Amino acid sequence: MRDTQLGLVLLFGSLLLSNICNGAPGIRSGTEISIYEHENYRGITETITLGSRCKNFGGSFRNKISSVRLHSGCVQLCREEHCNQCTDIRESYAALSDFNLNDQIQSIMGCNEPSDDQSLVVVTGDQNNI
Repeated sequence: MRDTQLGLVLLFGSLLLSNICNGAPGIRSGTEISIYEHENYRGITETITLGSRCKNFGGSFRNKISSVRLHSGCVQLCREEHCNQCTDIRESYAALSDFNLNDQIQSIMGCNEPSDDQSLVVVTGDQNNI
């Protein structure tokens, strides 16, 4: 009985610690964005939850995004694969053409927000095609 109680305490303690860490400053729990094929939030749409890993767009949205609705956080919209040549956005935009980004987005990821840990994050490969 005592071992079971100790196991439960350890399990709940680790869950609590995980929740505390996920909410800590500088640690992302996920950024949500809806992408649209046409301006003014029209056309084919997809809602994506992003983290710190780069996502390259495959066929349907590669170079076809014209508006974005940001639900939370900050997003990097990138003109090249593997999240190169990126522009940070922190709000929704009905017309990416206003920023010379219309139909030019090839990859996307959550912003690298500053944190107390200044370790280098290296993103490689295209494991996460959309």
